[in-house]
Amino acid sequence: MKIKYIFFFFCFCFSKSFSQAPNRIIHLRDSLATQLANAKTDSSKAVNHFKLVQVYMMLDTVQAGQHLKAGEKLIKRNTFLEGLYQAQLGFRYYYNQDLEKSKMAYGKADSALQKYHVKESYTILSDVWNNLAVIEQLEGRDDNYTN
Repeated sequence: MKIKYIFFFFCFCFSKSFSQAPNRIIHLRDSLATQLANAKTDSSKAVNHFKLVQVYMMLDTVQAGQHLKAGEKLIKRNTFLEGLYQAQLGFRYYYNQDLEKSKMAYGKADSALQKYHVKESYTILSDVWNNLAVIEQLEGRDDNYTN
């Protein structure tokens, strides 16, 4: 009898945690949109556009593409922003399962962001490397990403 109640409680908590996920995404989208509207510099606008790409890939891929293009227009010879753009472009191709284009964009992101020794570039690079490893696995080369 006690196990039945524990199981019920576990199922209830588990379902509640998943029901909040869409609300968090919507809240994140709205928060990033507010940050974008209040951004003063082109670089901060570009960063917010690129963050919105990640959110919109789960909600609306057309909007994700629009934010990607809007962010690209604001790069202006900034290598860090170019690397961020290439990482988001790679993610878009990855999401759409165009693995060859994804690898090319991720390679460009890796080259651009290797020059920066800051937390933000390391975070982006870790996502890039993770997705490149997954692509290698999908293509049947499990050992390539560990070498």
